[in-house]
Amino acid sequence: MNKKFIGAVFVVISLVMIVSGSYIYMNVDNVENKIDNNLIDKNNNTIVSIDFEEANGKVIKEEEVYRTDIEKKYDFPSDNNMIIPGVTYDEENNKLIFVNTETEEKIGEYTCQTTEKGNNYCNVVSVIPTTEKYNLEESILKSQQYTPIIDNRYVLLKDSTIFDGNGLSHSKENPIILYDLEQSKELARYTGIKDNSDYNNSILIVKDNNNHWGLISIKDGVVTTILKFEYEYIGTLNGLYMAVKDNLYYIYNPKTTKLIGSFSNEISSMNDYFIVTNQGSYKDNTETNYRLYTSDGKKLIINQGNRYIELIDNIALVVDSTNMISIYKSDGSKLTENTIPLYKDTYHSRENTLSLAYNTTLENDILTIEVNDKDQDMVTKTYQYNILTGEIVS
Repeated sequence: MNKKFIGAVFVVISLVMIVSGSYIYMNVDNVENKIDNNLIDKNNNTIVSIDFEEANGKVIKEEEVYRTDIEKKYDFPSDNNMIIPGVTYDEENNKLIFVNTETEEKIGEYTCQTTEKGNNYCNVVSVIPTTEKYNLEESILKSQQYTPIIDNRYVLLKDSTIFDGNGLSHSKENPIILYDLEQSKELARYTGIKDNSDYNNSILIVKDNNNHWGLISIKDGVVTTILKFEYEYIGTLNGLYMAVKDNLYYIYNPKTTKLIGSFSNEISSMNDYFIVTNQGSYKDNTETNYRLYTSDGKKLIINQGNRYIELIDNIALVVDSTNMISIYKSDGSKLTENTIPLYKDTYHSRENTLSLAYNTTLENDILTIEVNDKDQDMVTKTYQYNILTGEIVS
């Protein structure tokens, strides 16, 4: 009897453990399904737990968080499984509540106008990495994400009965609302926003109802237009902005507040010292026209047939039609009279691989140029120059 009784108890306990284990596993799985997988370090089993009994926008309870992307507890999952820092949706009152994730103080709230409840209809605007025809931009995103609270005051919202699935399709009927939480006031409406807008400085690349891009800034509750809404494209690189209109190219520098241009050839690179344009491709048997200008648009190097120009701070490496590198300073003079022969014809300034014609590094004012072998993936010769004096280091 005792043995049978003990056996029965053991079976019951085993069943309870199996069911409990399955329940725990299912709940962990449910949590992971509600959080963007990119925000979970599965190798270290770090996840965010949610109080499902107080759902619909209640605060997430933080246990362990993958610190690369989430740092504070006022984050909640949207209906399309992405984290919105500092924002919760109050379904009962149909409101968005905004919280400063550092001080944990409430910033403000927004009462949704649409009668459709749920954050698929009233929510913070989301953006995706820019994939436009001008290969210029440095996207700040790797996947779809939500726009942040700007200057602890401004937010970009969607509030419409139109449900577009991923929240990315905007129009006059489904606009992006720029809202001031401090004044509880709508400032403007747009139909598009770039993912690489300068949120830290409250400078945004936005689109109007006529499908034209413009550049705006926000300060003290006032929206100021920096670049008029008349461009088919505005992108950014190295803190500068390139705008395109009627096949002409312009550069706007927010430090000097100057608009430089127009350039008839496409801008391929720019920084605080130089602007590089290009037309054609020598590999397609068309004439290449890599040209070098100062940051204010003055011509420096306009030789025909230049294959490539790379900018490294205040130094420009110009690959000419004979596949030789010459090194120039920002005033247009040569850093050195020496030229460097190349043995391959593939150029790229942001990747450091042996399949390229050359690779560069700049450290402690020493410019290092490694020339790669023509037939083998190996460095065949290294050149080093002091960019302050032009002297050869090795």
